[in-house]
Amino acid sequence: MKKAQIQFMEMIFVLLILVVLIFIGIFIYFSFSTSSLEKKGEKLTDIDAVILSDALIGLPEITCGSSCIDAMKLIAFKKALPDLPDKDYYQKFFGNKKVTIEIIYPPSTLNPPPQQNRQCELGTSFGDSNYPNNCRVFIINTPLQPSQNIEVIEVIESTVSLYFPELDKHAIGLIKIEIFKK
Repeated sequence: MKKAQIQFMEMIFVLLILVVLIFIGIFIYFSFSTSSLEKKGEKLTDIDAVILSDALIGLPEITCGSSCIDAMKLIAFKKALPDLPDKDYYQKFFGNKKVTIEIIYPPSTLNPPPQQNRQCELGTSFGDSNYPNNCRVFIINTPLQPSQNIEVIEVIESTVSLYFPELDKHAIGLIKIEIFKK
């Protein structure tokens, strides 16, 4: 009887070790698959931002041709965005990303130069005789609920031609899409 009890105890220890090894294997597998899913999620977020950049250039509400954005339409679009009946569409379109267009060329000829983050707006910028030198940035979208828990994880940049129809001039702009993570 003692020999049978010892063999039974050995079998229980072997099964216990086998179960522990199986749980360790499952834990390692799920930790690797979780990190793989996070990497795929970041890659999809990057792809989503690039698609947003390309789609933004093609929006008929602000475009003036191939890879060209009309500054007047852009400011009017930004001003009308909160009051549009289909603003939910645009909230889904932009998502939780900050979208800005910065004028990078020609550089400002004003002395002193305007603040780098001064927004181009319908009322103040267009009425100024120094326009478009008096502003440098068009902010199209900001995150829906900005808070201190949100951090920028990546910035996607793309160049675009900006057209100022009231002056019949072109400039080079930089579309910045800042991707946020909660």
